[in-house]
Amino acid sequence: RLGPPIGSHVPPHHPAYIDLTGRYPHNPQRARQLLAEAGYPNGFTTRLIVPPFWYARIAGLVLANQLAAVGVTLETEEIDWLVWLDRVFRRHDFDVTIIAHTDPNDINIYARDDYYMSYHNPAFKALMDRIERTVDLGQQYVLLQDAQRMLADDAAALFLFQLTVHNVADKRLDGLWENLPIDITDVTAARWKE
Repeated sequence: RLGPPIGSHVPPHHPAYIDLTGRYPHNPQRARQLLAEAGYPNGFTTRLIVPPFWYARIAGLVLANQLAAVGVTLETEEIDWLVWLDRVFRRHDFDVTIIAHTDPNDINIYARDDYYMSYHNPAFKALMDRIERTVDLGQQYVLLQDAQRMLADDAAALFLFQLTVHNVADKRLDGLWENLPIDITDVTAARWKE
């Protein structure tokens, strides 16, 4: 399946993953109600900065369509990667963006003071510190689940789908990763079977 829904920054194949996809169910009527309660009864317009990746461009179209149905207009700007790195990542000059975080086990990015997402929660930062100091793997997983819930409760980011990477290889080729933890094809251990 391409792009399975995900409700967390932790990928579904990680032992600490919890399925939070139901935390914010698709409910346009409730969305319009929440917008009105927030002072936007007629919706609003915001900027979506889209990097040059196929998944971001497609997801941007889907988001724009779904948000338009509740009164939120996304003014989409497609930019190249170097511009995204400068404007979004370095200068934090954006309202909304879409990007795949493909680094394994990087949930701690939300604890960084000047990370581009601008999420600031001292309780989350303390939880990340506790996870890093915990040596028992089972306890780390419990704490990672707490971290996932905290990010979801705070809506620190919207977790849309797990980006999937598919490789096709000759069956005689051995040593390729079965599950790709990062968005590359590592062939350093690849070899032909005798």
